[in-house]
Amino acid sequence: MIERNSKTTISIEIDPSNLTRVPASHLAMLWHVVQANPAPYDDQQAGELAAKVGHEIIRRWLASTEPEMHHHQDRSYYWANLCRFASYRDGDWVPDPDKLAKLEQPTSPEAAHMSGYHLPDSEYLYCGADLDRNEPPHTCNRQIAHKGPCSPERDPEGCPRNVIDGDAGGHFLKKSALSDSPQACVYCGAKKPEAPAGGDR
Repeated sequence: MIERNSKTTISIEIDPSNLTRVPASHLAMLWHVVQANPAPYDDQQAGELAAKVGHEIIRRWLASTEPEMHHHQDRSYYWANLCRFASYRDGDWVPDPDKLAKLEQPTSPEAAHMSGYHLPDSEYLYCGADLDRNEPPHTCNRQIAHKGPCSPERDPEGCPRNVIDGDAGGHFLKKSALSDSPQACVYCGAKKPEAPAGGDR
């Protein structure tokens, strides 16, 4: 008789900040394990790990595939971001000095959001995997200019992430399931101050 309710626990030790050194076979195994065993919806750490693994897989694919074979959708974040600062030469993506020069001098928060803050070439070529500073932009009113993770050591007075659209008190806010208005920072949990009576909400 087959016991169908048995469970197997798999432990994988991996350094998410150093995925470039993980063999492709291990990376693929980790990705399949993550997909087959989804974490709870509010598990931020698991979500960030899955995102970084996915970004590293895409980065490797981009680096080893001829541009004619990319077949990305229009406005794909990874392809568009890579083309902002790198060019495909001699079979690999390499930093383009002319493109990098244009990214180093944002003139406004909006321009900074569109171009990205200046990072070392190695992190630019990482193509979005550094979620603390170069996370793909959202398409709703939660667009943000990234300045790093929520950290009391870096910003004692609150979350350093700046929201471009709307007055969100310097936090990246999530929406309540019962309301269209932002409620709390998804990174540090800070609540948006209540609007005064009679004011805009």
